[in-house]
Amino acid sequence: MRERLVHACAAVGGQRRWARMHSVSPSYVGAVVSGDAEPGPKILSALGLRRDEPTYRAVEEPTDADQ
Repeated sequence: MRERLVHACAAVGGQRRWARMHSVSPSYVGAVVSGDAEPGPKILSALGLRRDEPTYRAVEEPTDADQ
């Protein structure tokens, strides 16, 4: 997702311009790009994405080879 945002910003001339186009603050876009913030609905929608529920799977018991 972050890579997609970086490319989208670059395609329009930078984070500030992209932020203005999508009614979000440039500092918020920068925080999402740097990994300091999670993307909200406006950013996800602008990128053609939606948040999906996390998935869980069982942790396998260690085998003799793992110990």
